[in-house]
Amino acid sequence: MATSGTGLQGLWVELLTPLNEDLLIHHAKLSTHVKTLGAKGVQGVVMFSHAGEGDSFNAAERLDAVKQLMAHGISGKDILLHAAF
Repeated sequence: MATSGTGLQGLWVELLTPLNEDLLIHHAKLSTHVKTLGAKGVQGVVMFSHAGEGDSFNAAERLDAVKQLMAHGISGKDILLHAAF
């Protein structure tokens, strides 16, 4: 993924959030999913939107997911957060 410095451009997609059996976010699968989308030409992702189960996660879980993605090499510039609570 490569968001330019001129703002949002290209194709951005809403993510479904992969979960563990205990219904917590499966961070490794989420990272792999985002990287796969980037390899297929997606410019960025929208996390925790209405397409998935976004409203089910609290603020700490959402922030942790973003931190985990960034720790796995995903740029914060390539992530948008849906902010419904």
